[in-house]
Amino acid sequence: MFDSIKQFLNEQPPRLQWLQIEVTSRCNASCVYCPRTVYRKNWINRDFPPDLFKSLYPSLGKARIVHLQGWGEPFLHPEIFSMIRMTRQVGCKVYTTTNGTLMTDNVIEEIINSGLSMISFSLAGFGETNARIRPGTDSEEVINSVERINMKKRELGKKYPKIHLAYILLNSTIQDVRLIHEKLAGTGIEEVIISTLDFVPEENLQIEAIRPGIDSNYSYILNELNLASELCSKAGLKLYYRLPYPDILNPLCTEKVLKSAYIGSGGDVFPCAYMALSARDVSHMSDGGMVPYKGFSTGSLRETSFPKIWHGNDSRQFRNSFFTGGYFPMCRACPKRMEE
Repeated sequence: MFDSIKQFLNEQPPRLQWLQIEVTSRCNASCVYCPRTVYRKNWINRDFPPDLFKSLYPSLGKARIVHLQGWGEPFLHPEIFSMIRMTRQVGCKVYTTTNGTLMTDNVIEEIINSGLSMISFSLAGFGETNARIRPGTDSEEVINSVERINMKKRELGKKYPKIHLAYILLNSTIQDVRLIHEKLAGTGIEEVIISTLDFVPEENLQIEAIRPGIDSNYSYILNELNLASELCSKAGLKLYYRLPYPDILNPLCTEKVLKSAYIGSGGDVFPCAYMALSARDVSHMSDGGMVPYKGFSTGSLRETSFPKIWHGNDSRQFRNSFFTGGYFPMCRACPKRMEE
């Protein structure tokens, strides 16, 4: 009887804060800090198989939020709108993040009619700054796409999707944060979320990563962000940011890996995006030096169901590591454990 109960429980989808699904690992941009760009010779380009996505249907409704995005550009997937609609049918919120390069009039109308809850556009500054950091993208094109979505929402009488901006902050782009309120107020963007370079795929990018105890201008960065936040507030924009703080190494991380999961474009399940790169035989910066990249998959949807993977030994071992202190290599010095 005990075995029957255990089997029943192992087949029940977990209740998650979010489930992130990498709908594609392909991208039409070449952001200099992105692993896909740095590892392009070793990168595996693929789309999430529609049949595997359908197999997730029982689990989607147990997640509060489903993020349909990963290391690629989600609107390159030919079935992205079918995925959005299927996910919305189970009642959860559906988010995605885009580089904004594929926003035709038809795509914009599909986005609004699909039921997407939130769309976030990525930038790393404005004008030449963004063009240098995110080749293949244009900040003015992104802002124009935001305005067109907002206009179309009004025309159709729709409240959704909410529009956010995902802003990557590098040491060389700090000066542009003072432009956020000026460039984005009144465009339709409701929230700006600033993040830093957490995964450093090559040594020459280390200078761009904001780290406590390393950057002598740390107080300057904090003051600039606080000022940007005040300016945005006055302009009707909400601005949020998290920095890795000095002398902090939390037992848990802000990715909330105990109540979330990441599913890569090949159908493998991972604790988070940083353990799920579609690349082999590569290295990255950690603890001040280059080390071999070691991802960690807890199972594959090609072989078993998501609930069985979540309740399986590998998943449990990973989650227990946060309580025993026996952290996996990628977690030991992860900047996500340094954030408040």
